[in-house]
Amino acid sequence: MAKYADMKDERPPARSPSDKISKLAKLSGVESRRPLYAAVVDAMDQSVGRVLDTLEEEGIADNTIVLFFSDNGATRVHGRGGGDNTPFRGGKAEVYEGGIRVVSLIRWPEKVPEGSNLKQTMTAMDVFPSLAAAAGIKPQNELEFDGINMMPALLENKQVSRDESIFFASEIPIYNSFGFTAIDGDWKLVQWVTMEPLATTVTHELYNVADDPGEYNNLASEHPGRVGRMAQAILDRRALYPINGTRARIASPPGWHPPKDWAIYPRPLSELQNKAATSMAPSARSAISLDYLHGNRGRLIYNCDPLDIPVIGKTCLN
Repeated sequence: MAKYADMKDERPPARSPSDKISKLAKLSGVESRRPLYAAVVDAMDQSVGRVLDTLEEEGIADNTIVLFFSDNGATRVHGRGGGDNTPFRGGKAEVYEGGIRVVSLIRWPEKVPEGSNLKQTMTAMDVFPSLAAAAGIKPQNELEFDGINMMPALLENKQVSRDESIFFASEIPIYNSFGFTAIDGDWKLVQWVTMEPLATTVTHELYNVADDPGEYNNLASEHPGRVGRMAQAILDRRALYPINGTRARIASPPGWHPPKDWAIYPRPLSELQNKAATSMAPSARSAISLDYLHGNRGRLIYNCDPLDIPVIGKTCLN
């Protein structure tokens, strides 16, 4: 951490709702986590190096598959995360490319050509069927895989087709507001659904991510037919998973103590951090922030006027 203590946070805007949250955090004097993030990446890089060195020492590196990838895009909110998804738009939990597209690497010296670049989309759901095929193992699954075998693309650069679109839903728990996306080849539809008392508003953004990976040029008005087909695919998907895109909470339970080391399990009390995790439990500051950022969608309020929350002696149930 000392190595990156003087690192400046010079990340460009994400061009997404996270920019508004970051602005508020900066005005509140929240410290950037960019230096901490850099330190963690450095430490991880050294650990990966130890794994690769060990494979070489054991003489098994050439016929061992090493696959490296992230779960989803980096958190761009100032003070909460220090990652950067540039040149992609948005960040973690959002449906823009910065929230769902990540770098991935595969190393298999005997099979995968060094320095090759896969242009096709591979998802986390494709990992298991692909590795099973590479290992020559017949999976014992009773239900059909959601993913497909991408080994023909990885080894021979063959085009692998999918039977249906790839879907993602936003994890941001803003009440009555949802973000979805469907990806069909090079085409990507971003759909925003906002529910009001007397109406539901649906807006669409269509991008060709092969030509425009940064999602600058919304082509929805130029391709209404494609928008209609992809929107119908999202609707069909939501019918199968009606709560997809919502999450009950993103805050840890009050008084929860995170572990010192997540790798230790089971964890005795002595292996937990002394201080409870910070949370978004209702307070004067968090209430003002939620109201500013999301209005009535930031939290559920009943039994009082939200304007009463910051006033001493007033109580609101959230």
